[in-house]
Amino acid sequence: MDGEHGIGDPIEVSLLQFAGDAGGDSGALRKEFNKLDEAPFNSDTRVMATLHQNNGQYRFSAKGATEDLLGYCTQILKDGGPAPLSDADKKEWMEATEKLAASGLKTLGYAMRQESAQPGNMLEDLMFLGITGFMDPPRAGVKGVIRECHDAGIRVLMLTGDHPATAATIAQQLEIVEQGQKPVVTGRELEKDPAAWRAPPCSQG
Repeated sequence: MDGEHGIGDPIEVSLLQFAGDAGGDSGALRKEFNKLDEAPFNSDTRVMATLHQNNGQYRFSAKGATEDLLGYCTQILKDGGPAPLSDADKKEWMEATEKLAASGLKTLGYAMRQESAQPGNMLEDLMFLGITGFMDPPRAGVKGVIRECHDAGIRVLMLTGDHPATAATIAQQLEIVEQGQKPVVTGRELEKDPAAWRAPPCSQG
């Protein structure tokens, strides 16, 4: 990070900027919490996690799709401390995620766990912390290019890792979706029916 400029994944840069605006010092935190291990994001878990050590304590930090991340959580942060994660909590946060996604925002959920001994599995018994929404509008000129493709008889498909509601909203903004079409097919639907992509104009992995 250099002022308001950063190099790398736009979401990661946005998170660093957000933390800095809130008074956080990412450089100091990196020195304070020594990184020991990482479970990279993949299409199966749709979650990534890192393991850090500080003053003899081990902390897992995880982020990913809310619907998947909640599956690895047994607690939730409430009133400044951990509380059991209920089905009602999961429903509340899924509805909040859906609302953000339906407005076209990219969504990301967060969770953590802290222990005194180094555990083996990063993705279990996590405490859910919350979600954020990121605005990532299509580049200027994309809508016009898509219209030209339609005029030329070319069908346009959009492949994205975004939440299905986010994908559907962006597809509608870009006029990829035609009237009467189902706007999104998910990766899980493709696993069951590999030909499902032929119907909707965008796929979500």
